[in-house]
Amino acid sequence: MKLVINSLVHSLNVAVSEALVLAEKAGLDRATIVSHTANTHVVPATTYLRRAVRALSRGDDVRLEGWLVEVDGVDDPGFHWGTSTSRDDEGPNSCETVYLERLTVGERVYE
Repeated sequence: MKLVINSLVHSLNVAVSEALVLAEKAGLDRATIVSHTANTHVVPATTYLRRAVRALSRGDDVRLEGWLVEVDGVDDPGFHWGTSTSRDDEGPNSCETVYLERLTVGERVYE
């Protein structure tokens, strides 16, 4: 599971970086960009949702539904992954960690 989460984190970081560059090139100010984007870590509630998340492609219209959570390690008690509860923070520790219970891609719903 940790490998899946790490690969998702990498993909999301790339997407967020690209979004920031495109938004700045479009003339949006940094405050607008920060308040309208998120680096979201996803913890799927089911194998079905995990597969759906892994099948996402760039450009998909996606809606995530779940809970903001903090994750503590079982195999590694020192592991802790927090979550942000603010829309105007940026930088380290500003990511949202979502326990995903429902994913909508276009018109298709996964639960």
